[in-house]
Amino acid sequence: MLLGYLLAFREGFEAALLIGMVLGVLRRMRRSDLVAAVWQGVGAATAVSVFGAAAFLTLGLSLEGRMENFFAGTTMLLAALAVTGMLLWMFRRASILPPSLENYIQTAARRQGRKAIFGVAFVSVLREGTELAFFSVAAVFASTPTGALLGALFGLATAFLLGRLWFTTTLRLDLHCFFRVSGVLLTLLAAGLVAQSIHEFNAIGWIPAIVDPIWNTNGLLNAHSFVGEALGAFFGYNSRPSLSEVLAYGIYFISVVWEVRRLKTAPTTRSAQPPSSTDISLP
Repeated sequence: MLLGYLLAFREGFEAALLIGMVLGVLRRMRRSDLVAAVWQGVGAATAVSVFGAAAFLTLGLSLEGRMENFFAGTTMLLAALAVTGMLLWMFRRASILPPSLENYIQTAARRQGRKAIFGVAFVSVLREGTELAFFSVAAVFASTPTGALLGALFGLATAFLLGRLWFTTTLRLDLHCFFRVSGVLLTLLAAGLVAQSIHEFNAIGWIPAIVDPIWNTNGLLNAHSFVGEALGAFFGYNSRPSLSEVLAYGIYFISVVWEVRRLKTAPTTRSAQPPSSTDISLP
C-alpha cells in the first residue's frame, strides 16, 4: 500500500503542477475559452491510462508458474529503470522545464488554439498516467492487488487535495525539498524493486542465488508481519534474501547515488537556478 501511495502521489502531484501551469498561462493570456480543452485533455489521458493499466494487470494476473515469475520480475525491473530515468531526467531538466513549457503553451495557444492546448494537457497527464499505470502493476506484484489499489487511490487523492490547495490558496511548498525527499524515497523504492525482480528470476533459475539465504531475520522482523510486509512493499525487505538480491540492491543504490553526485559536480551551462515554489507561475 505504501509503495502504491508514494508512486501515485508523486505522479499525481507532478501532473497537477503541469496542468496548473497550463491553466496559469491561459489565465494570464485571458484565454478562458481554452480552459475546457485542458480538462478534456486531462479526461482523455486519464481514461487511456486506466484502460492500459487494467489491460496490463489482467495479462499479468492471468499468468501462472514460471511465466508469472518472469512477468513479475520483468515488470518490477522495468519499473525500477523507469523510476531511475524519471529522477535523473528531472534532475537534469529542473532549471529549464518550467520556462520552456510556459513558452510552448503560449505559442500553442496563439497559433493553434484548442487542439494544441488539448494536446498539451493530454500528453502531460498521459506521461504521468502511463508511468503510474506501469508502476502500479509492479506494486501489485510487490505487495497485493488490494493494497496497491488502495495506496494508489489515497496517493491520487492526496495529490489532488494538495494541488487544489496550491492553486486556490496562498499555500506554497518548497519544491526543492519536495523533490529531494521524494527522490530519496523513490531511489530506495526502485532499489527494492530491483532486488525483488532478482528474487523472481532466482525462482525460475535465470539468475543464480549464489547463497540462499545469506541471512534470516525472521526472528527479529517476520516478513509476513504488518511491518515486514510494509517494508517489503516499500523498500523490498526480505527476511531471507539471496546474495544476488543483496548485491543487486547495493549495486543499484550506489550507482544511482554516484550518478547524482556526478551530475551535481559536473560542469553545467544552466543559466538559471532550479525553480523554487515562488519561481513557477501558477494561478
